[in-house]
Amino acid sequence: METAKVIVEIIFSLALFINALLFIPQMITIIKKKSAEGVSLLTFLGFLVIQFSVILHGIINQDYMLAIGYFLSFLTCGLVVFLLILYQKNNIQRSLKLNVVLEKILEQLPAHIYWKDKQGILLGCNTKNWKDFGVKSLSEYLGKTDYDWLPFDQANKIRQVDQEVIVTGKSKILEEIRNTIDGKNRIYLSHKAPLKKDDGSIMGILGVSFDITKIRKAEMERFEMLENIIALMPGHVYWVNREGYYLGCNDNQAKSAGLYSRKEIIGKRNKDLPWNFSVEMLPETLDKINEQVMDTVKSIAVEEPAILQDGTEAIFLSNKVPLCNKEYKVIGMVGISINITERKENEKELMLAKEQAELASKLKDEFILNMEHDIRTPLSAINMVAAQLSKNEIDLNKNKKLINIVVCSKEIMDYCYRTIEYLKIKFSSVPMIEKKFNLRDLVKRVINIEKPAYDSKKLDFNLEIKNNIPEFLVGDDFRLERILINLLNNAVKFTHNGFVKLTVQHIKELDNRNIAIQFIVEDSGIGIPEDKLNIIYEEFARMPPSSQALYKGQGLGLTVVRKLTEEMEGEIDVKSMVGKGTKFICTYPFKKSISE
Repeated sequence: METAKVIVEIIFSLALFINALLFIPQMITIIKKKSAEGVSLLTFLGFLVIQFSVILHGIINQDYMLAIGYFLSFLTCGLVVFLLILYQKNNIQRSLKLNVVLEKILEQLPAHIYWKDKQGILLGCNTKNWKDFGVKSLSEYLGKTDYDWLPFDQANKIRQVDQEVIVTGKSKILEEIRNTIDGKNRIYLSHKAPLKKDDGSIMGILGVSFDITKIRKAEMERFEMLENIIALMPGHVYWVNREGYYLGCNDNQAKSAGLYSRKEIIGKRNKDLPWNFSVEMLPETLDKINEQVMDTVKSIAVEEPAILQDGTEAIFLSNKVPLCNKEYKVIGMVGISINITERKENEKELMLAKEQAELASKLKDEFILNMEHDIRTPLSAINMVAAQLSKNEIDLNKNKKLINIVVCSKEIMDYCYRTIEYLKIKFSSVPMIEKKFNLRDLVKRVINIEKPAYDSKKLDFNLEIKNNIPEFLVGDDFRLERILINLLNNAVKFTHNGFVKLTVQHIKELDNRNIAIQFIVEDSGIGIPEDKLNIIYEEFARMPPSSQALYKGQGLGLTVVRKLTEEMEGEIDVKSMVGKGTKFICTYPFKKSISE
């Protein structure tokens, strides 16, 4: 019995000790969280009273083991109560501070914040809200409704929205118009949500409203500017929805369509526009083009016929693009059309003028060929007959007249030949033909043509062809020959004594196949005045003038040389001094013969 009693007492002592330790985890939790939230102070005070009663009971009954055990529990429970009292006091202080901060924040918020009950009675708001409505204090504002501050129609609309939020239990964002203390309408962006109790039941609404009047005004100004830009844009600007109904246009489109205002076009189709009332297929044609743009999602440029309000036919060049939303889904079409009727008429006139010019060119070519045949052929016959008669005529007087006929007919033939040659070159009747030719043979032919002229004037003629000149070249030998003939003819004509010299030299390799050859025609003739150098290539320019009858010719030789040089993509330069002579320097590109 004694042993069992000892064991029971030991177990009882351990139980009392464990009971004291049970309060320690709660202390640690409170200390870590620094908060007494979720812990009942009243419960622990009850524990504390019970433990104190047990301690007194133990002392009275001299059960010191019981008294000591519960004293330990009393200490740990007392520490818990102390922490609860400490942190609840701190929580109250923090709550008070937080309330003060929230009040300061509410006072400084630029928006209107307010909350009302189900009847629309104001329960609270921030400072800006009641000040903007001209109220002197919050107390004066509370307990009132919107009907007490706003015009009936404004208050009624606000009340309807509040009721919708309360009934549906869903938030709503919208724009509202309210009068403020200055008597002006202000636009507010309002976000209203149901105000709920702890049990989730709706007790009213909570609202936040921002004054967006300035933003809306700026947007309206930009919108009006955009509207004015569209209205005044040149050409015809318009846009339609997916079903082909017009959503808008500029002033030109409205005017041409026979409308008084561009707003009238909204909701109309092509067949509904006054300018299409008198036609049958035109609206259908326009609709098909618009549908093509929207169906293919591709922009197009197309010429479209139109009948204007005054009944005149017109042609428009239209650029049309599909109109898409943010999801790139086609919702319509935008078009810009320019009236090109005048341009099309000009094109017709230009085409007619081109045809007439081509006809005139053909007639000109025929005239040149006829002139070459009809004039040169009889002149050649006259020249040949006169030359034959002069050989057999023994009468000196008649012989002299026949020789004059021979000389004059020859001059006329030469004149016609040079004129025809000039006309052919001027009007590009001679095609560019590149072929292989022997340069030295070409130069000899040219010299032989001019030999009688410089022999008769007893001039020294010098020819110098550099050794590095290829024997064969590929190029337009006809043009090169005509250039050298004209230059040498002028050199001989304007040189009375001294020399005429032709130099041919290699300038440089342009690439593996192309080379530059330079031809220099130099004489010791009368020279060209410096102030005349800029006109020597003009048509019919002569130095001295033909009226002085010193030199024969039409003044076309150098004009032909310049024209042929340009066609050969060459260069020509001249250096001259009066009384000393003239030097023409011509440079042309040729190809080396690959079969030389």
